[in-house]
Amino acid sequence: MPASDIKWNAAMLSFTVGDVGGIVSLDMALGNKLLKPIPGLTGAKLFQNGLQARATGLEAGKPHDFATKLSLNGSGALQFLPMGNTTAIDMKSDWPDPGFIGTALPQTRTIKADGFSAHSETTYISRPYPGQWRASDLNPEVFGTAVGVELTRPGDVYQQSDRIVKYGLMVIGLTFATIFVVGLLTDVRAHMVQYLLVGGSICIFYLLVLSLSEQIRFDLAYGIASAVDIAVVALYVGRTVRRLIGLVTAIVLALVHGWMFVLLQMEDFVLLSGTVGLLLALVTVMYVTRNVDWYRIGTASPPAAPQPVA
Repeated sequence: MPASDIKWNAAMLSFTVGDVGGIVSLDMALGNKLLKPIPGLTGAKLFQNGLQARATGLEAGKPHDFATKLSLNGSGALQFLPMGNTTAIDMKSDWPDPGFIGTALPQTRTIKADGFSAHSETTYISRPYPGQWRASDLNPEVFGTAVGVELTRPGDVYQQSDRIVKYGLMVIGLTFATIFVVGLLTDVRAHMVQYLLVGGSICIFYLLVLSLSEQIRFDLAYGIASAVDIAVVALYVGRTVRRLIGLVTAIVLALVHGWMFVLLQMEDFVLLSGTVGLLLALVTVMYVTRNVDWYRIGTASPPAAPQPVA
């Protein structure tokens, strides 16, 4: 673009925000001069929502410092477009769980319980568009090069509830397997209706966790729901099938619920811990049933030989 085409006296500083209703305050400064932002973006086709201020005093060929202080409500991410020849971004926040996004991740980062800091730096050769263009030559690839950070919330009640629901089939399967195997070893059979009622009780457990966690702390909600689920299943199985089977089922359910709670607290070894737990459960079932003659299950036992009468 020829330098003669640039109208320095009409330059505007534009600040885009996806939801302008969340802006609490915005202070803009060019050098030592405070700017007065006005709502709306005129003549800027790149963005739709935001504010802009007239940048008076700009001179060609000289560097200018620009600073902004923005206060937002309800914003979950902050992104930057690398428009300069060298774009250096320093981010610092008291949020403990950042999720860095974009084509260029920070070169250095420090994440602690009381917040994070990060530094990233990109050059103009790493982007697919020039640093300047006419409004009619808008490049839609601009937005694909944005870098920044998301303020994630790992482990909130809905995410944790979703994670334990994914283990639902495994919990039901282990409970059914316990009732079946212990009943097999003690020569007691549970009816299909009893299996269905036990499965329904376990399904209610997940709904109970979610509903309670919306009112109280998740760990407390999980403990209450687990205690209720274990008590209901153990008492029902012990009363309708056999007391020993109900006791063993209660122990297995307690171990499974405790194991799932430990998995919820992990972030780095969830898959490994879950796989090891499933392997141990399978090995236990294989060991307990090592002497079972599976071909004789469901077949009638031969009648006992008559005893001779003296």
